[in-house]
Amino acid sequence: MFAPLLPKGSPLPKSRTESFVTAAALRRTDARELIRIPLVQGERRRGDRNQEVGMLVIRPRDLSIDLPQGSEVEVTFTATTSNLLTAVADVPLLDAQFEADIDFSGTHAPAQEVLEVVLLDTQERLDALRPEVIDSPDAQRLLDKLDQEDAMAIVREQVRAAAVDPSAAKYAEDRLRDVQADLDDIEDKLRFAELAQDLQDLLNDAERLVDRTGSRADRQELGRLADRAREAIRSQEAAAVRTQTDQLVEFVVELERRSPDWPVKAFYSLVRHVPPSAAADSLMSEGKRAVSAGDLRAVTNVNRRLAELIPAAERKSHIGHIGLERRR
Repeated sequence: MFAPLLPKGSPLPKSRTESFVTAAALRRTDARELIRIPLVQGERRRGDRNQEVGMLVIRPRDLSIDLPQGSEVEVTFTATTSNLLTAVADVPLLDAQFEADIDFSGTHAPAQEVLEVVLLDTQERLDALRPEVIDSPDAQRLLDKLDQEDAMAIVREQVRAAAVDPSAAKYAEDRLRDVQADLDDIEDKLRFAELAQDLQDLLNDAERLVDRTGSRADRQELGRLADRAREAIRSQEAAAVRTQTDQLVEFVVELERRSPDWPVKAFYSLVRHVPPSAAADSLMSEGKRAVSAGDLRAVTNVNRRLAELIPAAERKSHIGHIGLERRR
């Protein structure tokens, strides 16, 4: 995901603030974890398709208290008339600010060996997509445009030149990002029907769940989500469908959490998804005993420790799996 804060061509000086939330908890006792906020320059819709120019980092040693998942972080970008750009992350819960200077001159092109690996991966991805676009006129048009521009041949030539020319390496890196972004668009065209069907199925499940257990406020919120979901499907934009799917998953999970048997549902979902280890095996045994005894408080405690065994980057998507477990 990429959230543009300062659009290209904005009059200076200019400042813009936007709020985000943390995807995982950060505890003072866990020195291995941290919160990273990459700062990138570019106009591509995916963050990793743009050029990283800085990084805001929040470490456990910076905390006065543990930072729960979903904590608000307000990020402010400021650009001066002298082209000095700064970024500040304000965490209201901590009453603390974290600042990063953005240095455009500090960006370096990768070595030719790295570019060769990215080039190979990009070519393999392109080759894998070619037979799939036959049944999608929209995807075929995008692929034809890529071929007409001879994009891969140009990139290949620049990667070879990168061995002796740093400017060629930088150009090759930028062009590889362009090609990868084009392949993203082709994949979105190919996967749109599947994404739209998943969103519609999830919407149907949410409606059944609200009919059984929802409040009037839940019905109103579902109505708003349903309108946005249908508009996303009509837009034919995969990114819009993904965004509405994420919002609907959060809504469904919140409804599920209210049910008395939520801890048991969450436990058996975690059992299926947590990476295997001796610690996981021990917790699974403890959890099964708690389920058999009907001790929901103990089950909840086991769930918390099982969730901590899932890598931080995967926790948010795993919560979605718990919410969708009924449908599947």
